Amino acid sequence: MAADVKPRLRDEERTLVDVNNREITIYGHVEIPVTFGSVKCSLPVVVCDVLNEGILGQDFLMKNVQKLDLQKMMLIIDQGNIQCWTGGEAVMVCSVAVKQTVIIPPETRSVIPITIPKKDHLAELGLVETPATVISQKNFSLIPGIVDTKSQDLQAVIQNFSSNPITLYPNMKLGTCESYYEKSPAGNCCRVAEPPTTSTNTTSGLPEHLVDLMTRSTKHLDFEESLKLKKLLIKFQSVFATSSDDLGRTDLVQHTINTGPANPIRQCPRRLPFGKREQTNDDIESQTENAGDETNPYAEVGHVCVITRGQQRTSGPTTPPNTVSLPGWEPAQFRQLQLQDKDISPIMTLLDDGSNRPGWNDISHLSMSSFACWLCPEKFKSNRDRKNHLISRPHERMRVLCPFCPLRDGKKEKSLRRMSDLKVHIADSHKAEKRISSDSLPSDFFSEANGFWLAVHPKDYLKLITPNSWRADAAVRARTEMIRWIRANQLSKRRLQELEQ
Repeated sequence: MAADVKPRLRDEERTLVDVNNREITIYGHVEIPVTFGSVKCSLPVVVCDVLNEGILGQDFLMKNVQKLDLQKMMLIIDQGNIQCWTGGEAVMVCSVAVKQTVIIPPETRSVIPITIPKKDHLAELGLVETPATVISQKNFSLIPGIVDTKSQDLQAVIQNFSSNPITLYPNMKLGTCESYYEKSPAGNCCRVAEPPTTSTNTTSGLPEHLVDLMTRSTKHLDFEESLKLKKLLIKFQSVFATSSDDLGRTDLVQHTINTGPANPIRQCPRRLPFGKREQTNDDIESQTENAGDETNPYAEVGHVCVITRGQQRTSGPTTPPNTVSLPGWEPAQFRQLQLQDKDISPIMTLLDDGSNRPGWNDISHLSMSSFACWLCPEKFKSNRDRKNHLISRPHERMRVLCPFCPLRDGKKEKSLRRMSDLKVHIADSHKAEKRISSDSLPSDFFSEANGFWLAVHPKDYLKLITPNSWRADAAVRARTEMIRWIRANQLSKRRLQELEQ
């Protein structure tokens, strides 16, 4: 105050002591008019050496105050309202409010500007949080964190838990802020950063089977941490299973059963139990009797004669050596047919001469390393000749599907005769698609070994070509594209399992 308006102090005979029982110097007392906003009243004041903030006494409260609003920290009187605060920064609790209008999308976390009224009465650091009642009522929460109360641009993170967007208006209360002392502000302060200006779509470029894992793992990560996780998943994508069928298949470890100190045992084959011997003998006798029955439809076709050891010892052989007896056939007639067959005739001739075991070249015009087609009687001298035979019509057993073409007429699959034809087809028909360009596909994607994963007849393909490693980049990409193609064309579950295997 100016010297000409200072009130005149009157002597004070009383003495004051602080909480440590030390005497406080008193200069005098006086009644002065006090103004709280628009409220004016007279208040007795004792002038002394006290550095603490002023405290309103009970006599003043009972005389002037009608209502005390502890939630808003406000005294309500006739002439207006007086804003108060809790004595001391350690117990001071301030409200956290929205600074400007913000719209938060559903199930999204956003960084918004905030204001903290009366933050000057807090410590340098403050802990912001939202009460549990607000979370249950409004379906959004202020993520707990530490803020710098001395900063002019305060920010906080808001999480929208609902499936609808929410709008936050200025001065809307979000939570509370208390003084924070437990940790040093240097190096350990959890600051809220500005949202990144680059694209926040961290799942782009990931394989399809890793998108869900990436989404679930980045819920509590910031943008930079999400990018590091994305690079890690791409680097080790072959480690993760693309489907449930991949689980349990590995050649890196061998399953063993720990039997402890027990040693292996040798056990002879067991004889037929007594309870089943009688039934077995009845079945043998029944087959023997039906073999000579003329009404038996299989009698003219042939039968198998089962001879017990007792019968062999007593009766002896009934037919000459190197002869076969079939019902309905004369031995001479059957012998003549054997001699006319080009494959059986050399064997029968050598057996009649009584010579030693014949060599392969003596009984066959084919090489021992000949390769037979399992779909027709044709035989070939090399596996390459057999493969060329099976590639061409009518077999075409090395056909592969194009995983980038939709079904034609809703039913027909686009397949090609071999992998080289598929490479030409993709270069001509899908050159405009960046995802299918030669740069985006592995270098050995169009190899015959990788064609197994796209094969129309995988079982036949496996007999001709050895597939590449199950964990190879080309194999993983081929399986991923096939699974995506099957799901996009809504094929049956059985078809999906066949192509995945």
